[in-house]
Amino acid sequence: MTGNKKIQVWLPVMFSMVLIAGMFLGYGVDFFKAKKSTSLQEALELIQNKYVDGVNMDSLQGGAIQQMMSQLDPHSVYLPPVD
Repeated sequence: MTGNKKIQVWLPVMFSMVLIAGMFLGYGVDFFKAKKSTSLQEALELIQNKYVDGVNMDSLQGGAIQQMMSQLDPHSVYLPPVD
C-alpha cells in the first residue's frame, strides 16, 4: 500500500517537471524575455499595418537605409540588392 501512495504523490510531480522542461526546450531561452524592437522597426510595422494606402516596403526600407548611411562618413554607401 505504501508503494501505491508513493506513486500517487511522485507521478504528478514528475509529470509536472517533464512538462515544464518541455516548455523551456520548446520555447527556448527567450520565453520570458520581452521582444525588443527599435523605433525604426516599430515605424515600419506601423506603416505596413496601418497606413491607408499600399506602400512598397522594399523602397521605403532602402530609402531609410540610404538616409542613415548619408549621416555617416562619405565613404559609407548602401548598395541595394539589385546592384
